[in-house]
Amino acid sequence: INMNLKDLERANILVQCIKVLETLSKIDIEYLNVKYKNGMYDSIFMKDELKEGTQKAFEYYADELKAELKDLGFYYE
Repeated sequence: INMNLKDLERANILVQCIKVLETLSKIDIEYLNVKYKNGMYDSIFMKDELKEGTQKAFEYYADELKAELKDLGFYYE
């Protein structure tokens, strides 16, 4: 494989992001701490439906990044 440094750096970032997303998809998130555009903070309780949807979103995004990684010539397992 002929690869330039830019692609190798991108592949490294993708692997790191995939690891984080896979971890987030497997943990049970109870609350989210959020910051609104006006600077105020809040804590949001995650209901079961929202938890499941969030976990699926993390899984989906990880799969998207794996596809991008594959396009660079790497396979993530």
